Amino acid sequence: MREAEKLLSVAVPAYNAERTLPACLDSLVASPALGRLDIIVINDGSRDGTGAVAGAYARRFAGSVRVVHQENGGHGAGINAAAPLAGGKYFKVLDADDRLLTENLPALLDALRAASADAVVTPFRTVNGSGRLLHEYAPAGVTPGREYAFEDFWNAGRGVRRCCTFHGLTYRTDFYRSCGIRLSEHTFYEDQEYATLPFRQVRSVLPLGIPLYEYRLGVEGQSMSDASQVRHLADLERVFWVIWEGYRTLPGEEEARGYFRCKLAELLLSYYAAALLKNPDRAGGRGSARALREHLRAQDADFARYTARGYRLVLALHRFGFGRVWNAVRRLPGYRTVSQWAHC
Repeated sequence: MREAEKLLSVAVPAYNAERTLPACLDSLVASPALGRLDIIVINDGSRDGTGAVAGAYARRFAGSVRVVHQENGGHGAGINAAAPLAGGKYFKVLDADDRLLTENLPALLDALRAASADAVVTPFRTVNGSGRLLHEYAPAGVTPGREYAFEDFWNAGRGVRRCCTFHGLTYRTDFYRSCGIRLSEHTFYEDQEYATLPFRQVRSVLPLGIPLYEYRLGVEGQSMSDASQVRHLADLERVFWVIWEGYRTLPGEEEARGYFRCKLAELLLSYYAAALLKNPDRAGGRGSARALREHLRAQDADFARYTARGYRLVLALHRFGFGRVWNAVRRLPGYRTVSQWAHC
């Protein structure tokens, strides 16, 4: 019998994920379309039983699951290791504490078989630690299944931008490799690089109406938790400047520059919120935010003005003491609108 064509490589960077990895991999191997999946688990120097769990799946599902064991290098190192090995037509990254929606994989793979776009954008959803749905994100303002030139996709507005994230993006494998991107290692938030740097070269985008990724929030130790963001402010800043360098050296395509500006503004807003609203060291947080703002102004006064609204908004919340009730503020009905106003 002819071996099924591998249409999607799924890279699963895993560090000390013994507890969550089985559910993650089960969401893939339970699919009737498993033969068309190429699953690459990167055991990133785990100190628990992650390697043994991954090895058991590789033995049971030989031909669809592979394991790579490497010294710890962080999430970015896992992606960097998986990309050259990918045998699927398209390439996606799945965190070891998340899952893909098993029931939607066959339809997705059928769509990928006919696709040629550099990037594919799919809906995703967030759930809490017990699996309760928190929010659904889907590209709006475009026709699912229709391939767009990047400039037309981007100019469709904010409705499409909400899914241009680590969770919503899948790249054509040969395209991603051609970009020559090596993500930052030993750092947090390099997923922002993954969702941004390839757009120096993306020329075509395919939005699909097939929900794919389920992202768990509120997990202890998660990089997006308030405490983690405060601890890793330096990583947020490091990733900002990596993407900034990509922006600074962009050629003149206005849509690509707009994409980078939007991503950089989002990162800045996250940094300011972590420094000014989540940081119990109020004076230290003010100093960090001010230093980054002054450095940015020295680099590019126009971009500093472009992002000034976000800085002023978060600084005002800081001065009025809203940092103590930041989580409640984020749940207010108008928060999302104000947040969008503050950047792209």
